[in-house]
Amino acid sequence: MSNGLYEIFEKNWLKPGGTIWIYSDTHFNDEEIKPLRKNYIGDEGQVKSINSKVGKNDTIIFLGDVGDLSFIKKIRGYKVLIMGNHEKGASNYKREYEEKFDYTGHYEDNPEEFDEMKHKGWVIEDEHFTKYYSDSYAVIDAVLWKKVKDNHLFDEVYEGPLMVSDRLILSHEPIENLQPYLFNIHGHDHSKWNN
Repeated sequence: MSNGLYEIFEKNWLKPGGTIWIYSDTHFNDEEIKPLRKNYIGDEGQVKSINSKVGKNDTIIFLGDVGDLSFIKKIRGYKVLIMGNHEKGASNYKREYEEKFDYTGHYEDNPEEFDEMKHKGWVIEDEHFTKYYSDSYAVIDAVLWKKVKDNHLFDEVYEGPLMVSDRLILSHEPIENLQPYLFNIHGHDHSKWNN
C-alpha cells in the first residue's frame, strides 16, 4: 500500500498504471447553475476534458452534484460517487450489469443469424457446449452467446463523507471543526466560479 489508502480503496481504486482523479460539481444539464459559470465549456466540453485525462485503468471520484446521468455514462474509468445535496437515492446512481445467454446452431448452417446476433451486441462465449434434455443429453454443435447490459453509471456510491485513509476524508460539502491532523477534500463551494 504505497499511497496510504485503506486497503479496500487501494485495491478497488489503484489499478496498475492507473491514476486516481477527483472531480466535483459537474452539474450536467443544470440550467440553474449555468448563469453562475463564466466561460463555461459546456457539458460535452466537461466530458471531453475529463476523458482527455482519465484512462481505462484510472479511477475518477466525483464529489457530488453530478446532474444528468447520461453524461456520466460517457466518462471512462472506474467511477466513484460521494453523493451531494442534489443526489437522491444511492440506488439511482449504481452501476448495474445484466448478463444474458443464448445459443444458436453451427455458423455454417445460418451465417445470417450469426451476423444479426453480433449486430445486436452479442459476443461468442463458447463455440461448443452440451445442451441437456429431460432424460438424456445431446451434444449440439452450437455457439453459446453472451450479452451484457451495462448502464455505465458509478461502480461505487457513498451517501456521506468517506474516510479513505488515516488522515483523508472525501466529502461533497466541507466538514467543519476537523481535527488539525485531518485533511478534507470536498466540492460544493461554488464561490470561485466567477473568478
